[in-house]
Amino acid sequence: MKAVQWMGIGFASAVLFASLACLFTNTYIAFPRSQMIPVNVQVSSLPGYNIRQEQKVKVTRIVYVKIPKTGSSTLQGILTRFSLAHTLNTLIPTNCCYYNESHKQVWRIGPRKDERADIMGKSIVYSKQELDSHMKPGYKIVISVREPVSWMTSASFYWLKQNPEKTIMNDDLLFKRSPNWKFPHYHLRQMFLTGFDYDRQKGNVTAMKEHVASFIKRIDIPVLTEQYDASLLIMMKRFNWDYTDIFCNRYTISGRKEIPELSETAKAKLLSPDVNFGEKLLYDAINKTWWEQPEVKDESFWEEVKYFTYLNDEVSQTYCVEVIETKEPITIKATAYHGKILLTYEYCEMIRLDKVALKKRLLTYAGVHYEQLFNEARLMKEMSKMNTKSI
Repeated sequence: MKAVQWMGIGFASAVLFASLACLFTNTYIAFPRSQMIPVNVQVSSLPGYNIRQEQKVKVTRIVYVKIPKTGSSTLQGILTRFSLAHTLNTLIPTNCCYYNESHKQVWRIGPRKDERADIMGKSIVYSKQELDSHMKPGYKIVISVREPVSWMTSASFYWLKQNPEKTIMNDDLLFKRSPNWKFPHYHLRQMFLTGFDYDRQKGNVTAMKEHVASFIKRIDIPVLTEQYDASLLIMMKRFNWDYTDIFCNRYTISGRKEIPELSETAKAKLLSPDVNFGEKLLYDAINKTWWEQPEVKDESFWEEVKYFTYLNDEVSQTYCVEVIETKEPITIKATAYHGKILLTYEYCEMIRLDKVALKKRLLTYAGVHYEQLFNEARLMKEMSKMNTKSI
C-alpha cells in the first residue's frame, strides 16, 4: 500500500496541517462507506463548521435542480456516486426535461420500488407537487446557476454550436424551442427549469419577481458556477458529508475554444425585460444568498477551498489513475480538514467513469433498463410531435 502526504507549498496553513495531524486516527475507506465519520475535529469558531461528530447523520434526501451549462454534469456525477455508495433509493424520470398537461412525466424508483425515493439528480422541470409525491419527506434542494451572460455565451457556443452574438441578435434563434419537448433553448431556460410558468408568464416581469422570491426560499444549497469548489465544500459541511463524497472527475467539454466576446448591444438585449431579465433576477437572488452564508466570511474556509481544489485534482487525475493501473490502494494522510483517506480500486473506478457509463451504472442499480428508458423517451417524443400537430 502506498502512502501519499500532501505537500501544499505556498499555503499559509501548511504548518497547521502538520501540527494538527496527530488529532486524526480515523481512516476514510473511500468506497463503500456508510459510517466513517471522524470525531472531535474543529478548526473554526463558526457553529457547525468543519465539525464531525458520531451522533450526526449524513443528509441523504436530496433533489438536484439540474440546469445545463452550470457544472451540472459534474454535480450530477457526485450525487450519483453518493447514491450508489450509500445504497439510496433513486428517483429516475423517463423524460429528461419537460412535462405539461398533454405529456405527464413517467417516474421510476429503484432499487426498492415499493418505497419513496431518497435522491433525485436528473434534469426535470422543478415541481414541488410532483417531487412531494415521489420523494421521502424532508428532502433538501440543491441548485446550480450561472451568471446569465456567461450562461448564454457558453450554451450558444458549445451546446448548439452557434455564435453567441448572432444567436442573441437573431430572434428566430434566440426564442427557438426544442422540436420535441417544446422547452426553450435560450429564452429564460434557467427560470423555466426552476418551475416558472414559461408559456403563460414569459413576458410578465412581476410574475418573474414573484417566482424568484418564492423559489429562493426553497433552496437549501445554492451552487454558483464561478464558486464551484467553495459551493461543494459548503454542501459537504451542511450535509455532514466527507471529502470522499465530493471528490469528482470534472466533466468538461473536450477541445474547448475561446468564446467570442459579446457586444454591449447584445448584452443589453439579452438582459432586457423582453428576453432574459428573469435570468438576471434569479441569478442575483441566488448570488446574494450565496454570499450571505456564514462559511464564506471565515478566512479559514477559503484556505480549505484552495486545499480541496488541489487535492481533488490530485485524486481524480493522478492518484486514482495510478490506483487503477496498479490495482494497489493509496492512502492520503490526515490533515486539519480530514482523516486518513484510503483510495481503493473500486472507488477510483467510480471516480473515473465517464458520464454515460456512470448513468448506466445507476440505471442498472435502480433496476431500470437503459434501452427501455431510451425507447420510452423516444415514444414520448413522437407523441409530443403528434400533440403539437393536432393543436
